[in-house]
Amino acid sequence: MRLATAFGAVLGVLLTAYLVVEAVHPGALTDPDDSLAGGGFDKALLAVSLLVADALAPVASSVVMVSLGALYGAPLGIALAGLGRFTMALVGFAVGRRAGGLMARVLGGRDHRRARSLVERRGAFAIVVSRPIPLVAEAVTIFAGASGMPWRKAVIASVIGSLPEAVVYGLGGSLYARFDEGAAVWVAMLLVASSFWLAEHAVRRRSGHPATDANP
Repeated sequence: MRLATAFGAVLGVLLTAYLVVEAVHPGALTDPDDSLAGGGFDKALLAVSLLVADALAPVASSVVMVSLGALYGAPLGIALAGLGRFTMALVGFAVGRRAGGLMARVLGGRDHRRARSLVERRGAFAIVVSRPIPLVAEAVTIFAGASGMPWRKAVIASVIGSLPEAVVYGLGGSLYARFDEGAAVWVAMLLVASSFWLAEHAVRRRSGHPATDANP
């Protein structure tokens, strides 16, 4: 019960930040299209920074990644989107690691050991499959860090989880710049289905879990 409460508290903090940002409505966070218009090195740096900031502050990350694909083309757009999302995951994880002591005191010895065991068995898979889910992705990486997941496992899971969405949104943005919106959405949906199946399959093979035991 305490584990669910702790995760809910992390999610609640992130949700509160989201509501505050929505109320204030800063353009670069909630509607970054205008801020990124024109392209160039400075806009690319801003886009990656926005994706990294999404670890703690709500950012319209899907819009940023689509814009990267539209502005810089598929190869560079995907690379920039992947870099931003990967770094964002590690920033959230690092914040969780810093808060590990607080979490241990809040949960107590028994529940903290349960949290570490849960993260050891399911944490990498949870990071991978939660990457496209707003707020949940951030909460999962923070919780995994606070529960003591090794850095190496977090890095691998973050790469596997960030790459598919970077490909989907970056390529979708590139296609959107060339074709109509319907074609871009159709291709993006195919990419979502195939890339996440491949990511899930890779995590299952690495963890040694059979398909029936791979659910978080």
